[in-house]
Amino acid sequence: MSILWRIRRWAQGLGHSRGFGIQSPWAYELVTEVLCQPMPYYAYDDLQAEYPKASRRRQRLCQLYLRLANYRQEQPWTIVIATDGEREQVEHYLQTGCQKARVTLTTEWPQTLDDFPQCGMLVVEDIGRSRSRHKQWLKLLADPHVVVSFDLLDCGICFFDRAKNTRHYVINP
Repeated sequence: MSILWRIRRWAQGLGHSRGFGIQSPWAYELVTEVLCQPMPYYAYDDLQAEYPKASRRRQRLCQLYLRLANYRQEQPWTIVIATDGEREQVEHYLQTGCQKARVTLTTEWPQTLDDFPQCGMLVVEDIGRSRSRHKQWLKLLADPHVVVSFDLLDCGICFFDRAKNTRHYVINP
């Protein structure tokens, strides 16, 4: 993958880092309080000590999952993780975020979004790793079931709640 392509992807989100330019109160709160939360959560240090060999990128993603589990509580959601080797760490962070979290972990990209509940959420890792993955992400966004999405460069988040206005955000956390 070209370094220029990665720089361009990073620059796309500069105008929307920390919630600038987001008009929806719900989306603004999600971005500022969950996705781009600058303050450390209660369990970051303990979990980091349990997984000292995890890459900085993996730690950031797992911390995001902890915050999302805390935010979503018992509402169902799915994470498409990069490899099965990271499953244990992701599950541990999720359980720390919310003991009753209803999260499905998979390594397969969904072929159809018909089975996702209306209040559901889908998180997909590695959407910015390569152009082919980014094209898969864009194809996913074109699905009419996706109402609101957040492109965080490393991962993408889709919401299926029809009560919200359709919008796709690019965020540079």
